[in-house]
Amino acid sequence: MEISGNAKEFFDQGSDFLKKGKFQNAIIAFQRAKDICEEQGNVPGFSRCLNALGVSYAESGNEVIAVECYMQGLSLAKRNKAVGLSHLFYNNLGSRYQELKDFHTSIKYFLKAEVDLVAGGPVNETNALWYIGCYLNLAISYWHVKDYTNAELYLFKAESIAEEYNAHMHDFAMRIMSANINASIGNFEKARKKIDELMVYLTSGEETIQEYIQDAEELLYLLKKLKEYDSMKFVLENFEEIAKEYDMPFVHLELQKHKMDYYECIGDSENYKKACVDHANYYLQVRKINAEESVMALDMKLTMEKTEAEAMEAKRIAEEDQLTGLRNRSCLAKDWQKIVSMCANDRAPLLVGMIDVDYFKNYNDTYGHLTGDEALKKLSDVFKLYLSDLCKIYRYGGDEFLIVIANSPYEEGFKIADGISKKIAALKLLAGDNVPYPYLTVSQGWYHYYPSIGDELQKTIEEADNLLYEIKNNGKNSFVITKRERGY
Repeated sequence: MEISGNAKEFFDQGSDFLKKGKFQNAIIAFQRAKDICEEQGNVPGFSRCLNALGVSYAESGNEVIAVECYMQGLSLAKRNKAVGLSHLFYNNLGSRYQELKDFHTSIKYFLKAEVDLVAGGPVNETNALWYIGCYLNLAISYWHVKDYTNAELYLFKAESIAEEYNAHMHDFAMRIMSANINASIGNFEKARKKIDELMVYLTSGEETIQEYIQDAEELLYLLKKLKEYDSMKFVLENFEEIAKEYDMPFVHLELQKHKMDYYECIGDSENYKKACVDHANYYLQVRKINAEESVMALDMKLTMEKTEAEAMEAKRIAEEDQLTGLRNRSCLAKDWQKIVSMCANDRAPLLVGMIDVDYFKNYNDTYGHLTGDEALKKLSDVFKLYLSDLCKIYRYGGDEFLIVIANSPYEEGFKIADGISKKIAALKLLAGDNVPYPYLTVSQGWYHYYPSIGDELQKTIEEADNLLYEIKNNGKNSFVITKRERGY
């Protein structure tokens, strides 16, 4: 399921803020998009938002919460057995290690991302950029550990996909990687031939500031290796114009780092010392900003978690029967179409049971309504403990309960119904006066069928209800199960 509606609006806002370096705004927007996707039950959309949220926290300097987002995403994918989602989080975990220069560990995560991508399906227009990003990251990491054979292999894979699907987002990174590999294996002239086009691309103004800094660093590394100092000077002059335009301490910090490197290469000790002083000053500014943003991000995270917890509690109260703790009829109405659609799409059966407590009015008349309420709680506890988490249990009204079980075989219904009868009998709740059974019992009507999208809740309940009344009219304390054969 793609991100759509309000979630997409917030996601696009977050992406725009992220490109502009407005990380706190990006965090807020992605959090809102994530919450909407969660409410919709959109696991792929939720995962993408969670991944983007992690990236935003990482860019803001809060690595702890970023990694928390990635680990939560991996747990979500595993819990939902969702193939083709984990690569998002593996790739970003690998990128964090790549930034920390731990390339052996980054390779492990990028390889895991590759496995998940392949398991999710072959390359297509939708996932081409993900494949390219993963293979390019592997090429970069292998190059850093001097495994040039694998670096060339994965670069070739990335280039082939980019050409086939006309996906050019990572063109500069692939070209600079090609040049660096050639320079590393001694093909200096082949590497030099790429310099002009790389410099034109870098100065085109088509990149975000984060992309520019990364690409400038890689190009300057290449130029230094090739001893192309005039070209280094040209790149640094362009970098200085960019730094003035953005006027952000972290951009100036990166510029001064490269200036120090350049002046050291050409033996200009006076300008080297000046760049060192400027670098130290900007470092202190960046450190102060990072500390402030980390506190802001942590405060925001805690505020969001508190708000989310409050919202979940409000939702629980609205959808939970206050006496028994079971789902209520309002919740049933909201759950129904989701359950039916899931079964219809998977061509899976649905088992629906209506359960009524026998002679419950007499029980109330004998012992009083408070005791009756306690009995309903005990009966509800039986349902909760006996039935699996896959079952959805609702208090339909009074002493009636509705149980909905997706993907349950017809024969399983007999075991479930019989088990419910026995578990309730074991409670030995004295039924009261003038009834045929010494203890409280239940009557059950179960309907097993293969739903179609759009099936109405009321019609299904009527089917189960009619079966229930067959039992009620024929002595109670029993169950009946009927099925409708497949309609396709």
